[in-house]
Amino acid sequence: MTDNSRYDMVARWVHWLMAALILTNIVLALVADDADKALRKELFFWHISFGVLLLELAVFRLVWALTHPAPAYGEQVSPRDIRVHKIVAHSLYLLMLLVPLAGYLMVDSAGGQASFFGWYALPDLLDKSKETHELWEDVHVFLAWTLAALAALHAAAGIRHRMLKDGVFERMTLGQAGGKD
Repeated sequence: MTDNSRYDMVARWVHWLMAALILTNIVLALVADDADKALRKELFFWHISFGVLLLELAVFRLVWALTHPAPAYGEQVSPRDIRVHKIVAHSLYLLMLLVPLAGYLMVDSAGGQASFFGWYALPDLLDKSKETHELWEDVHVFLAWTLAALAALHAAAGIRHRMLKDGVFERMTLGQAGGKD
């Protein structure tokens, strides 16, 4: 595997950082649902803070992807696999923007602040409204589960490509090409 067949280091690090944060946020939300009021508040503080970071990273990642083209696929990757990858990748990019954006609007419409660990908050856009809050909550939850399902599909495809040893999995690993690390 040559370095020109891999994503650049920034793309790889942001990919794995976002994967870890998305998984963390899913776990935080699920645990918070069954937590007592005090713990729930603390878990959602972390969930919202990570959500703000994920929104910012998604914007950065999209800009990076648009200005740093993906490496070419190897000849061993079928045109069908390339088409499926592009559909899933574009859907993931869209969801990585929409899920935190819907969460932000959900928090904002409840009269809360979407802040990054209390250091700064995203601006207020919506008036406080129970109906609007419930709408954005439904949208956020639906999109989050859709993102989780697509991310699981993406991970399964990564495992498949690792087993096939076709070089696709290594395009996004953090290590050096050729196993130098």
